[in-house]
Amino acid sequence: MEFFHLVSFISEYLIQGIFISVLVVWIASVTTKRDYGYAKILFKWIMIAYAALAITGLLFFVFYQWYDGIEYSGYSFGDRFFGDFWFSFWVMLGGNLITPFILLSKKISNKFVFLFLVGVMMNIGWLFERFVIIITSLQRDYEPEGWFVHVLLFILPLNIYFFRGLLLGIVVLIVGQVITRAPRKKQPIE
Repeated sequence: MEFFHLVSFISEYLIQGIFISVLVVWIASVTTKRDYGYAKILFKWIMIAYAALAITGLLFFVFYQWYDGIEYSGYSFGDRFFGDFWFSFWVMLGGNLITPFILLSKKISNKFVFLFLVGVMMNIGWLFERFVIIITSLQRDYEPEGWFVHVLLFILPLNIYFFRGLLLGIVVLIVGQVITRAPRKKQPIE
């Protein structure tokens, strides 16, 4: 279960709002006329690592549902793939898990525009992931008194992720400045 906790941690603290972090560094790059190549590399590999871990987790979960043999759990997972809200699952899959692999191209990953767009797509995928989890669970629940809490859980945390993304962008800028200004020892020539 530690694997799923790792994916959740990366998703909660790094991916949700990463487009804000990229935007902060992009604005700093434009205003100071510096490259910030370290930030591009960091954001690129955070997005790719999350996508790889999340795809691995999804494949493991699909295998577990198949191997489990419990008909209801297999049905509920298949319902997310091909049920009434199939479009939201495939938007989630494309935006959150497949789009970041575009960044493996050096031409694309060296431009803030594409990092920003991939970050936006990942956040759209993340929002659809919440939508898939909440709405497909509510779809079979016919008691309306339980719906309000789930709708609040979908809407309220959005401003928190904006501030997390802002803080991550500022931290990346500060750490990058410390790393680039640190004096390096010269190696003696033998």
